[in-house]
Amino acid sequence: SPSDKIINLKLGRNVIGRYAPSSKADIQIDTPDRNVLSREHAVIDVKEMNGKYIYKFSLYKERVNETKVAGKKIAYGDALYLKPGDIIELPSVIMFFKEPDRDETTF
Repeated sequence: SPSDKIINLKLGRNVIGRYAPSSKADIQIDTPDRNVLSREHAVIDVKEMNGKYIYKFSLYKERVNETKVAGKKIAYGDALYLKPGDIIELPSVIMFFKEPDRDETTF
């Protein structure tokens, strides 16, 4: 069943991956299907520029299962800037990107 879990990103590098004792991911997701989401799967880099936050999505490593952002398949080496409302499709997990209100942003 879907869960409405909110994940807050920190300034800098945020590694997303599957929950596992050996995972180095900052954001670990417990998935029902083992081994489809990598322990370290994707990265969202958060930077501040001119008072605004920029969110850059990329894959953590070359060999990961299919991942899409806003319907576009992402390949290793691609960098995509996230926009509010973007849907991030990871194996077994769908995430909706929402930029926090200015007063919600805490790093």
